[in-house]
Amino acid sequence: VSTNTVLTSFTLPGITSVGGDVVVRDNVALTSFTLPDLASVSGLRVDLNTALTSFEFPALISVNSYVLVRQNPALTLFSLPLLEGVSGDLQLSSSALTSFVLPELTLVEGDFEVSQNSMLTAFVLPKLATVVGALSVSGNPVLASFGLPELTSADGGLGVGGNATLTAFALPKLTLAGTLADTLAVSDNPALTSFSLPVLTTAANLGVGRNALLTSFDFPALTSVSSLIVSKNKVLTSFSLPVLTSVGGDLEVSTNAALTSFTLPELTSFGGVLKFFKNAFLPQCLVDALVAQLQAAGGIGAYIDTAGNNEACTCEEVDGEVVVDVVQRERDLM
Repeated sequence: VSTNTVLTSFTLPGITSVGGDVVVRDNVALTSFTLPDLASVSGLRVDLNTALTSFEFPALISVNSYVLVRQNPALTLFSLPLLEGVSGDLQLSSSALTSFVLPELTLVEGDFEVSQNSMLTAFVLPKLATVVGALSVSGNPVLASFGLPELTSADGGLGVGGNATLTAFALPKLTLAGTLADTLAVSDNPALTSFSLPVLTTAANLGVGRNALLTSFDFPALTSVSSLIVSKNKVLTSFSLPVLTSVGGDLEVSTNAALTSFTLPELTSFGGVLKFFKNAFLPQCLVDALVAQLQAAGGIGAYIDTAGNNEACTCEEVDGEVVVDVVQRERDLM
């Protein structure tokens, strides 16, 4: 159904299956439609309908390739209440969208993207457990919260970025977020104060950057990453990866103006460049202790750069842990 200039709505009852794609596209007067009996379809595409405000597929259970809902500037709501699985990509991007209903969705076998939704304030996918591709929640300027309480894996990586009003998020069951060249990025969320991934054990390239209000974070179960970059978080004072043992590539902690401590007690190897620089309040002695820890384990990579940290502080070992001289730190912060 496409390029109809006067069609305002339609209903197609009695259709239960479509072997090909359902495409509703570029209908400038269309405001709503429904396919009340459709249970399965190859692909679903709803885009470029400038007046469309809502649509529903109340019986749709499975989509054998993609679901694309994008560039419908008046769309505020859509409902797929029985949809359980999407065998390809799922993309949701429409500037007026305020909510969507996918209560039975458990599996997305491609990428899943919720992005560039200017009016979306919150969403919850209560049963989604697996995203075989990458999961991205990005560029949603009024998104205050989202819930993925059953998500256990995002095999292609995870990105949460560019959400201007997002203050916190939690993924309580996520254990896997990318392999090899994939990315787990939490970046450019200016209101974010906290996030929680308490059981995450495996990630690829981990980046936490440019989150202006984030004061601390931890990954309590994460054991290895391909690379680790913590950069340009203005008020970040500490971070902890207590069981991280290896970084396959680069390890960079840079330009975190308020950073005073970090916890990497089990780290024994990295394979690329080690950079701890321009962290004005971070005691250099803590960085030196990490370098010594890596050298003792024989895990030093190709290059080390540790300039621009706080040289004035001193450290000592207490009960096997390196700690900063408290009096010295207080003096330095005055």
